Amino acid sequence: MAAHLEEQQELDNFKYFWKRTGRWIFALLIVAALGYLGYTIYQGQKASKDQEAAAVLAQMVEKAQQKTDPKAINADLAELQKNYPDSISTAQATLMVAATEFDAGRYDVAEGHLNWVLKNQNAPLVQALAAQRLGVVLLQKKNTMPPSMP
Repeated sequence: MAAHLEEQQELDNFKYFWKRTGRWIFALLIVAALGYLGYTIYQGQKASKDQEAAAVLAQMVEKAQQKTDPKAINADLAELQKNYPDSISTAQATLMVAATEFDAGRYDVAEGHLNWVLKNQNAPLVQALAAQRLGVVLLQKKNTMPPSMP
């Protein structure tokens, strides 16, 4: 009989606890579930955008290999920079075009592309690479400038 009363007391304690704090626990679980759902949806959208940017990058690489008109490549780059500015694929494309411009002797254009990467990319490795390449561009630009007149 004492065991039955003890079980009844525990059940009453649980009922009181649930009435008092149960809705808050339930609300906390709902908020946590919604937060996780939102995070999952965000990650899916980010992955989708990264895949789209990678597809545009693949098209750019194909055009570059086929020696396509640079204006078409620059148009693709402008699209990438406008639509996917924080994507690593955009940084790769910008670095590729900057290297092409550097090889063609258009140092100002290459400098602009590298500055864009430094401004828009947060990955430390990408920024270090862009800074190193920018240093090379600035050095080459200084070496090709005509001497100043006294």
